[in-house]
Amino acid sequence: MTDFKDLFSCELYKTNRKRTLLKLGIALVVIILFMTLISAVLKNVLGDFINNIGGEFGSSQENIAELEMEIEYFEQNQTWLNKLLPDTTLYELKARLTAYKYLNENGLAPSSVTYYSAGSFMDFNFYGFTEMCMSTVMTVIIIFIMVACVRATSGEYASGALKMQFIRPINKNKFFTAKWLSVFSIAEAYLIASFILSFIIGVIVYGANCPNVLLISGASKAFLTSAFGALALGMFFKSIMLFMIVQAGMFIGTFCKSASKALVLGLVFIAFEIGELLETVLALGYVGYVGFLANLDWMSALSLTGPAFKGMSLGTMIPITLAWGAGFMYFAYRRFNKLEV
Repeated sequence: MTDFKDLFSCELYKTNRKRTLLKLGIALVVIILFMTLISAVLKNVLGDFINNIGGEFGSSQENIAELEMEIEYFEQNQTWLNKLLPDTTLYELKARLTAYKYLNENGLAPSSVTYYSAGSFMDFNFYGFTEMCMSTVMTVIIIFIMVACVRATSGEYASGALKMQFIRPINKNKFFTAKWLSVFSIAEAYLIASFILSFIIGVIVYGANCPNVLLISGASKAFLTSAFGALALGMFFKSIMLFMIVQAGMFIGTFCKSASKALVLGLVFIAFEIGELLETVLALGYVGYVGFLANLDWMSALSLTGPAFKGMSLGTMIPITLAWGAGFMYFAYRRFNKLEV
């Protein structure tokens, strides 16, 4: 019986066919350097403008009163469709009101805090720069995961390589675990490396000083943390996201015996949130509430604009995400074990 360590090493080696990992590493470095250039140009062009409007999150009682009037107006003038579909405007107004009140209660100046915003081009500090880079890097890594998962499952089955390996006395569960674990390990390694590189460049370009980050939960609770603390939390959430995407990718790979069909299905799966399309196009409220991709972005539940759908919160997103991941893993293992020589 083949040892798991040997299976894992073999899968890592196969993933690096045609120097795939080197090419991916070069692509990620180029992306981060390109983001550095874009950020520098935007800072030079828009830096003064952003500084001039930096007082938008003022903490005066007048601003709080204005927000309360806007919220009351929106709530009283909602149509049936507004009530059915997610209203990000209303959510953001409530989140901003929470932020104003928090600043007032704690005697904080607007310039002393920043807010979570994935991929923001307007936060000219190491926190905003790192988030901007990681937002783009995550897209590339997720595409890599789908391609790698398809190659490791339906790709090998279609080529006959998987059938040849099944002839040997091999434990299919260990074999499958080695496959998805190798993909996840590589993806996680690139995520960490990209984070370190973008963080270092951000500190070099913008300096080590950065306002604390105000996280808004459910548009009603505010939490203040350091910029590095917010980045660390975001990295942890991104790791969970990669793990779940790997499970989804392996499920799709075992579901299709044709590599081309599996790849197309995988790319469509990560490009379109079916629940969101149904909720928007058919006006079916809360359909997207249990969607897989909509629940993956846990940090969105701590932002000013909030999750993809109203009613969602971090407390509901976590168990729904874990349920999806467990389902993908269970059925992927079952499908893989049923593959015949």
